[in-house]
Amino acid sequence: MAETPKSILKTVKNGLLIVDTYTAFDQRIIDYINTAISTLIQIGYYYADNFEVTGEDETWSDLIPDTGFNMVKTFVVEYVSLLFDPPTSSFALDAKQKYVEELEVRIRYKLESGD
Repeated sequence: MAETPKSILKTVKNGLLIVDTYTAFDQRIIDYINTAISTLIQIGYYYADNFEVTGEDETWSDLIPDTGFNMVKTFVVEYVSLLFDPPTSSFALDAKQKYVEELEVRIRYKLESGD
């Protein structure tokens, strides 16, 4: 089984089914990643303060302090997916939006409770 890339950009591209070597959409994807990170900051994810993705060098360990916040990876990938390639079906779009909202609530709960 292939190891998940540690680069935030590469992980998100893999989640969007874009090969690492295809760079035509990198700037747009980076902008969307940073939008997701801004959302995390707004809900209180202080680990992301002053953090920005600029390319392939930023890794998940730069953004996530421990395994208790692994859902941040899923949040970022799904958030970017909604912006970059939203589902065409309204049912699929609603389901994905609800999933991202659920992740946001769970991250906020984890931050507030320390669990």
